[in-house]
Amino acid sequence: MSAGAADWQLLGIAPTEENRAIRAAYAARLKAIDPESDPQAFIRLRNAYERALAAAAPPEATPAPGTLPPLASADAPADAAPAPEESAGQRHARAMLDLLSNGDAGRPWLAPEAQEALISHWRGLVTDPRMERLDYSDRVERWASAVIAYTSPLSAPILMLAAERFGWVDADRNVHSNRHLFEIAQRYRLLRLLHMASQSGSRHHSAWVELCRPSGGASRSRPVHPYIMFELIAAMRYALPQLSETFDPVRLATWELHAEAARTAHEQPDTRSPPSFAIGCLVMVILLLFAFGLNAFLTMVIGK
Repeated sequence: MSAGAADWQLLGIAPTEENRAIRAAYAARLKAIDPESDPQAFIRLRNAYERALAAAAPPEATPAPGTLPPLASADAPADAAPAPEESAGQRHARAMLDLLSNGDAGRPWLAPEAQEALISHWRGLVTDPRMERLDYSDRVERWASAVIAYTSPLSAPILMLAAERFGWVDADRNVHSNRHLFEIAQRYRLLRLLHMASQSGSRHHSAWVELCRPSGGASRSRPVHPYIMFELIAAMRYALPQLSETFDPVRLATWELHAEAARTAHEQPDTRSPPSFAIGCLVMVILLLFAFGLNAFLTMVIGK
């Protein structure tokens, strides 16, 4: 995947291999976009950003979930004597790592009971009385951001809870945010888009209803704009792939073909003149012809 001229133009920078420059340009452009009200612009920018990063220098190696440091290692000074037993917070953190280190049958999401257990352990971790201490809260926040970013989308059940708990919601608009918070904030916005899509009256609700309806029989597809469907499917694939089991598989497969075609067509540069410009040119030509005709007529009358 390589970035084209249109991607760099959308980011507002010249081609570069500097990850930091790409991220800074992306954050600056993102400030002018609200992903919830204009997901089309957000996904276009996100696609350009990902292609630019792929064309840049290789990112830092991402450790496997099992190699992430346990919270216990950050819970005490390096020279402190080992604790005789785990604290409640450490037990919750270890249980979360165990859940996130083991995917369910190779799928990038957890089974429902594992999701409930993950949420329960998260609540136990952040309600620990020591969270009142700034130093401990800071350690938990840094540990949680690394774990959630590295294990996404397995960590989707707690991502929104963590983002709202620690104020990561707008981290993707801050160029100084670390890459963990940058990615978490992006997924947070897409998860909100998916949550709103399930609510009546939202921009993507008609697409949501269409994908949930069973296929076959007398149940026919409803009219949904292909790009609206693409926005919903792209958000689902990126942030919450487990939704694919909620949607009707036949409808999902059919609409994915239409949605991909809409995305490809949308990202192609449009070299046609805008309709308003063409109409303006036509009106101008008519006015000029009228003026020349009137001038000729007056010259003929006055000449007589």
